[in-house]
Amino acid sequence: MLQELMEGDVISLIRKWRTDGVDVTAGARLRLMLGPALGLHHLHTECGIIHRDIAARNTCYTQKEEDGTLVAKLMDLGLSRDMDAAGEYGLTLLENGNMRVAIPIDRTAPECLVAQKDADGNRRIVATRENDVFAMAVYFWEVLTGGLVPYDPQADARYEAAVIRDIPKHVKDGNRLEIPDVGPLVGLDTLIASMWHQDPTQRPTMEQVSGRGVLLCVLGEVGSLCEWILFSLGSYSSTSTIRG
Repeated sequence: MLQELMEGDVISLIRKWRTDGVDVTAGARLRLMLGPALGLHHLHTECGIIHRDIAARNTCYTQKEEDGTLVAKLMDLGLSRDMDAAGEYGLTLLENGNMRVAIPIDRTAPECLVAQKDADGNRRIVATRENDVFAMAVYFWEVLTGGLVPYDPQADARYEAAVIRDIPKHVKDGNRLEIPDVGPLVGLDTLIASMWHQDPTQRPTMEQVSGRGVLLCVLGEVGSLCEWILFSLGSYSSTSTIRG
């Protein structure tokens, strides 16, 4: 499979924005969220694949030559697997298997942080589409915070050593990362919260996130329903709203 040359990974870009004090537009951040969201929707619906490792370090970006439009894409399918009919992929742990090696703890949904025994008595964890949705919301959080590390005490004083030692318990108890100010992207905070819902059946699908959720947030930025419709169809490219 061939793909156009990308400029770099998103985590490096957003951290440089933060350290350099760049005044990043809401539209630029939205573009970084939209591309990977659409990519994950494609994996789930067209390919029957669960990604399992969604993070800013696993997304890349480039800018269109003609107008500087940011384009971000989901990459690194090394942990991706075909899902079964129930939209799941089960991973059997070794007898003394470390869950931290099997899944990215800091962006895993609560129901996937519990190892269960299968019919043969093996410890097994399950990855799902709903877990990918949960992880995508952590990616949105990364974009909004300029690439902070989830549950890092230096980023948020609430996350002391006890939390870092037991993130699974913290998440299973219903706790989440603090959603940062979303600025003019009105409704994005509500969307992220819904993607982190404790009940996986109550989380939106990636079709809803990419087609109705994230794009709905751009209404306040583009200024008119007509422009929003064009944006949602992939043809809106006002550089004033999407350039970093």
